[in-house]
Amino acid sequence: MSKTKTIINPEAVHSAITTWSGFVYQGKLALYHTLILLGKDKQSDTRFLQLDSLEDFAVLDAGKKCLSMHQIKAYKTLYYSGYKADFEQLVTKAAGVGCGDYSFHMTREIKDKSTTDIEAAHPAMKIYKYSDGKYYCPLDKIDELLEEAIKTYYIAREPELDWKIKPDYLTITRNVLEDVIQDKVIKIHQKVHLSQGSDNFNAYTEVIPFQSFIGLLSENLIARASGKAYFFFLIKRDLNVYHQEFCVECSESMDDTNRKKMYKYLRYINMLTDDQLVKFMRRIIPQRKFIFNNIFDYKHHNTNTEEMKDAFFAALRQFRLIEDLPASPFGWKEEPSAFLIPTTISRPQHKAFDVCEAIIENVKETDLDLPYQTSNLITAQIDVPSVYGSLQNIITHAPDDDTAEAPEDNIIRWKTISLTSIEKAKTIIK
Repeated sequence: MSKTKTIINPEAVHSAITTWSGFVYQGKLALYHTLILLGKDKQSDTRFLQLDSLEDFAVLDAGKKCLSMHQIKAYKTLYYSGYKADFEQLVTKAAGVGCGDYSFHMTREIKDKSTTDIEAAHPAMKIYKYSDGKYYCPLDKIDELLEEAIKTYYIAREPELDWKIKPDYLTITRNVLEDVIQDKVIKIHQKVHLSQGSDNFNAYTEVIPFQSFIGLLSENLIARASGKAYFFFLIKRDLNVYHQEFCVECSESMDDTNRKKMYKYLRYINMLTDDQLVKFMRRIIPQRKFIFNNIFDYKHHNTNTEEMKDAFFAALRQFRLIEDLPASPFGWKEEPSAFLIPTTISRPQHKAFDVCEAIIENVKETDLDLPYQTSNLITAQIDVPSVYGSLQNIITHAPDDDTAEAPEDNIIRWKTISLTSIEKAKTIIK
């Protein structure tokens, strides 16, 4: 590889950072490769990680020269023909920026051509090999490999601190390190939103020093896992994971317009402040208390991948982009008086009573509120004309203290709020 640094115009390097899935799969692989380098060689300490600029991620030296480029594809196909154009594009791009070390990452194994044959067909390009000896890494495997890489780092750098290689601590470390990736992506989104440089410029220049990861790895991170900030990270991380899984599953049937629309929603979620995120989550999970004081609460009073994919993201994909994000309430306004909010309610029709009961109990016990104009909550399958009207027998009387705002006043509002299936919503949302 030439020792001469190629002069690169950041504005000429296309970035999709503001429509990127951020720290999900690509971000995890970028972190994984960083940890592998740090575990092998202390000379890596002065390097930088660059996200979605020269490639899906790249490693730069202390002088910001490109040392390696990495392209990532989460395709469903198992055949070489599905990747051939991407292999050729990577080779061409690497030559254009003067980088002689470039690798291709895949979530699935190519079945009709060996790794040796692929690399022979595209000289100098490498199919990335993981620590388990495989040349691909499924979405559900990367967390395990990340924690193995963290363990390897601790053994190499801090062998006397054996408590750091306990499984629970490895998970905490992984989450804290992933937060570095998340914060960088959100920072880039914010700078672009505030017109402080283009997508291309910010993605190229807003690099992450490897020292940022080293500094965290040297700390005792247990205290970080006990505060609200840690749980807010977990919430956003999980939402991004669910989004990634949904988009990968729909990749073969999702056109470019829908893909861009879905990433606009993801960017909206990632830009929410902590207070906004809590309000957002309570509105899309009205059937469940949303609390996260500890790990137990987080696991049992939160949403999950099936609900998010089968109801919430399915509705977002089905209907037009919500107007004026992030200024407007999150939902679709239809004249003359309909305002529909997507939810994570994915249970079947015969569970409608249970869902309505859970919503009313939630309204009584928490500060769940909805935009005043709300008329319909979109569900995967349930249709109920009135949440309140379906179970008036469980409604209690208002308290005697008429100076207090009675929770029943809020409950009665649900007379005008319905549960509306995605299929029925198609007749309302134009």
